[in-house]
Amino acid sequence: MATRIVDRRQQGLKSLGLILALILLVIPVTAQPLDAELQLWQMSVWPEHDQPSVLVIYEGILDEGTVFPQSLRIPVPEDAIVNAVAFRAEDGNLLNLPWQSEETGQGQLLSFNVDSAQFVVEFYADVLSSPPDRQFDLSLVVPLDSQETILRFRQPARSSDLTLSPSLEPGSDSSGNPEFIKSLGSQVAGAEVPVSVSYVKSDSDPTIRSAIPVDREGEVTTDAASSPEWLPYAVGAIGVASLLGLLFLALNFLRSRRQPTSRQARRRMAREAGPQSTQPVDRSISVGPGIDKFCPTCGAKYASNDRFCRECGMPRRESS
Repeated sequence: MATRIVDRRQQGLKSLGLILALILLVIPVTAQPLDAELQLWQMSVWPEHDQPSVLVIYEGILDEGTVFPQSLRIPVPEDAIVNAVAFRAEDGNLLNLPWQSEETGQGQLLSFNVDSAQFVVEFYADVLSSPPDRQFDLSLVVPLDSQETILRFRQPARSSDLTLSPSLEPGSDSSGNPEFIKSLGSQVAGAEVPVSVSYVKSDSDPTIRSAIPVDREGEVTTDAASSPEWLPYAVGAIGVASLLGLLFLALNFLRSRRQPTSRQARRRMAREAGPQSTQPVDRSISVGPGIDKFCPTCGAKYASNDRFCRECGMPRRESS
């Protein structure tokens, strides 16, 4: 009895395997998606652009047959400071993308997803030697098979005696800045492009001084050279002038408060000041006690030196 049960189980397993084999023959096998390819991979190197380091800009355009969303992994140097990971929208503007960094034996690996063909990765490499003799070496990487690969180099302002390897063709960018360019043709995924640069530049000022440098901890730092040296003195002079103006207005206000503004105030100040000296009386026109003080005609009161009545005009006479 037990033997029959085992035989039936074996027959059942064989039947199940036959059915699965038939299903696999009927249903076509779906092909696994291949790695994405690049229609264009452009690598731009801008030393001392807005910081005393080397700015590297990767710009990629995925092949027309790419299926989105697409996951990308872009290698950058180990000590690179990532500045931006973005994609180009339909209106041409660059929009930031979320990304993650993974350390490898060769450097960092940036991982992110894109929903459109064009993307950009920017990072800074702290590889410059001290002035005036500047020199640095970089190893740039092509992340995917690329149909066309371009290398660009922008010469720093106020630099001379430039030497480039590989040799690039001189020209200028859309803004008129000196730029060197070379087409490297098609490249396979993982291909390395070594770049060696040397030039002479006596100062440490970047080409563009409007950017705010960011330290390795990601904190914004101030640049003393970004503000003019005369600015603190100008601010101090304006402050002193303002204080002097306020003091002048305060003194005028106090002076106006001290001066009497009404007749009563002037009388009060006169009383507080005490009796004032009077001018001497001219004895030649003074009258003695024998002169009438009132006009006998109309009764108006005479002043001390009146000879005629102010009301009726009658001559003043001596009292009897």
